[in-house]
Amino acid sequence: MEAGLSQAASILAPSGRLVVISFHSLEDRLTKQFMRRLTSPPPTPRKLPLRESAFDRRFKLLGKWKPSPAEIERNPRARSAVMRVLEKVAKCGDACAGESCVISSGLLAQCKHYFWSPAGRQGLFVLLVLVTSALAVIFAAHATRARYANLQSEQHVSDNLDSEYEKLLLEHSVWAGYNRVDQLARETLQMRSPDQTNLLIVRPEIVSLDDPEAVL
Repeated sequence: MEAGLSQAASILAPSGRLVVISFHSLEDRLTKQFMRRLTSPPPTPRKLPLRESAFDRRFKLLGKWKPSPAEIERNPRARSAVMRVLEKVAKCGDACAGESCVISSGLLAQCKHYFWSPAGRQGLFVLLVLVTSALAVIFAAHATRARYANLQSEQHVSDNLDSEYEKLLLEHSVWAGYNRVDQLARETLQMRSPDQTNLLIVRPEIVSLDDPEAVL
């Protein structure tokens, strides 16, 4: 049944109507779901500021009818009958037999009308705020990365300076040790470096091991 309904809807001419009469609840349910799929707008996010009328539809549902009491009295078999009618929307460029072409509003016209409405201006303002916030976040993130890179570079320079300072401290401690010993010797022990006139150089005599008296 669904295949037949799909084929019938595909060969409809613009402004053509598909009339389906079902006598069973299951058949009517299948018909209702099929026509609802053709006439419902495509799935969109709920928070998207678009109305259902903004979507350009190819089909529209004209409604359903049930038999009147008089018809049921004349034909009792029609008690469970349900008639549903689907119409294909005519558009500019479609062949309309004997009828003028009806220009649908379309998504562009609906969006234009929406943007000029108060709700549309509010939506544009919110969109502008969102774009501005996104750009601010991007620039802030870029500035943060640049400053962090500069901080890493300065820390590297600081580490090198600390290493050089430790080397200088070590060298100073080495050189300061001799000066400290010399200062303590002069102040505490009253030691002085002798003059050159008071220096006596003692040179040991060379003794031969072959001379026993010299050894003794």
